[in-house]
Amino acid sequence: MSIKLYQLNEAYQNIINLDLDEDALKLAVDSIQSEVGVKAENIAIVLRTLEAENNAYKAEIERFKALAKSNDSKINYLKSYLSQTLQDMNIDKLSTDKFKFSFRKSQAVKITDEKLIPKEFIKTKVVESINKTDLKTFLKNGGDVAGATLVTNQNLQIK
Repeated sequence: MSIKLYQLNEAYQNIINLDLDEDALKLAVDSIQSEVGVKAENIAIVLRTLEAENNAYKAEIERFKALAKSNDSKINYLKSYLSQTLQDMNIDKLSTDKFKFSFRKSQAVKITDEKLIPKEFIKTKVVESINKTDLKTFLKNGGDVAGATLVTNQNLQIK
């Protein structure tokens, strides 16, 4: 049974608190640090594998989006093609063994020139967002803003 990373951390904390001579302490700490290195390397391998899987999933999502977009174009073309053909032949209703085709009337607004539309028909969208870049600069320069603080993070880098 292998030792878990958290167990190595506990062992390290326990060794530091023991009253050992310098050589014994160095030997124990080196041994634990060597094991931690092995564990960290194995975790990094798993991280790289998961990151590669995520990249593959994202690429597949983009590929599927492109396929769906292509299918949407084909759907629109075929519907338009069938509709136009039936209308050209003055066929309002058609029944087959599997489907029934008919037309229904609907109304839609077609905008020919947006600039000529009165303001009463224009909807304004307001989106508010915090400019974190400017806020960070302000806080770094000693500014104080209620609701925001500058925090220092330790971000693990694996190269």
